[in-house]
Amino acid sequence: MKIMDFIKEIVTGQDVYKYGVVSVSTASFILLFTWILTSSLGVFHAYSVAISLELSIIWSFFILDKWTFKDGIKKHSTLRRFLQYNVVGSAGLGVNEAIMLFFVYVVGLNYLIAEFFAMVFTFGFQFLMNRKFSWARYKKFNT
Repeated sequence: MKIMDFIKEIVTGQDVYKYGVVSVSTASFILLFTWILTSSLGVFHAYSVAISLELSIIWSFFILDKWTFKDGIKKHSTLRRFLQYNVVGSAGLGVNEAIMLFFVYVVGLNYLIAEFFAMVFTFGFQFLMNRKFSWARYKKFNT
């Protein structure tokens, strides 16, 4: 499979749309759970976010594994895919922060607009990395 065929499959395939649905539900989950922990239970907001993010990784992994990437070639155990997904999620957080800070401090954009651009890029980064590492589908690109 050629690189352009690989990219076309990603853009036109159903996986990217399903991944988007899961991402929106995950973002909603993070915000809601952070609010519950902080407002209702009095947990410090920095801890609430960390707890919510890790729970969202667990939440979204199982949805992605059972729905979005269910037809992929699962070369590794569920535990290994989960650990790989967690690593990709952590890398995605770093990518998101770096892009947002660049747009705020170098380009001079408002932080909300900068975060929007960062989320769009990070979505693509995480989708590609998860598809390649967590749910290996294309043998030619996963050797």
